[in-house]
Amino acid sequence: MGRGRRVVMSDVAAVAEVSPQTVSRVLTGTVRVSELKRRKVMAAVDALGYVPNLAARALASNKSGSIGVLVAAHTYFGMVDTLVEVETAARAAGYILVIAIEQKAEPEPVRAAYRYLEQRQVESIVVLVQSRSTVPVLEAVIDRTPTVLVLGAQVEVPGVATAGVEQVTGGALAAQHLLGCGFDDLVHVTGDLRWQDALDRSAGFSRACAEAGVPARVIEGRSWEVSEGYRVGRQLLSEGLPRAVSTGNDQMALGLLSALHEGGVRIPEDVAVMGFDDVPGTAWWRPPLSTVRQDFHALGGQVLDLVQDMLSGGEARDVRLVPEVVARASTLGSERAPTQVPPERRTAP
Repeated sequence: MGRGRRVVMSDVAAVAEVSPQTVSRVLTGTVRVSELKRRKVMAAVDALGYVPNLAARALASNKSGSIGVLVAAHTYFGMVDTLVEVETAARAAGYILVIAIEQKAEPEPVRAAYRYLEQRQVESIVVLVQSRSTVPVLEAVIDRTPTVLVLGAQVEVPGVATAGVEQVTGGALAAQHLLGCGFDDLVHVTGDLRWQDALDRSAGFSRACAEAGVPARVIEGRSWEVSEGYRVGRQLLSEGLPRAVSTGNDQMALGLLSALHEGGVRIPEDVAVMGFDDVPGTAWWRPPLSTVRQDFHALGGQVLDLVQDMLSGGEARDVRLVPEVVARASTLGSERAPTQVPPERRTAP
């Protein structure tokens, strides 16, 4: 076979000594073939380095083989990681992604982005949103295309599947961990409250404290950034330190730790600190950060399962994943952290 010529299905068929139709059936899995023929075809595919022509397959099947993903949110860690895992799951299932990103999530651009994906003849659309306020905008445009909505909060949209991590539960788990360590003077620093995740994590934290009969102070964060955690840390140093702080995400926890370190505060002996997300590297911080982990890999797989169910004619359904606490030295120390702090250590030096 001459150099430079693309290997085609008939080449595979000739080497495997089967018909091109049999090669197609093996590769698509649409019709069962004998194990002997399947092995011969796959051996020929490997030997020739055959790469299926997805465009031709799409034309033959009258299906695009593509899934649209609309990101109606700023691309922070959680959104990016969810997008990566959706793409990974889709590629493993033989789909390609067509992506549209509207970081400001304003109504008209979101509607236009959804229509843009429809015009690309995608088979389904996955929408990643940061706020409930985007949901009515989507309801107005969702018509025939099977759609999966990814949002931490529980929402009900007729005919639309939903998936997400239980953010209220995550906030409650953070509070319960700190309470379980014996701390009863708690502060929660929210993320950007334009995000549903920030609202829900804060609500869960406050609810768990109320159920335990422990007052909880909530400080509104202005963003998800490291700099915002640092700002709040300086504020706490000037106003008086609580016994434990839970932040809206790990980046904010990093900024908080930096400010407290500058103030001579020991973690967790003086103040315990807890983040949210378990971003890569948190286990190696000094001290290693306790946090709430979201399984984005599982979420990506669940999203793809919902897409495939709907494409197969199944009913739209909702999937909620539960996060988990990852306890490390920032709340536990080398041994259980003390429940009392000497008064002289509760304000900035």
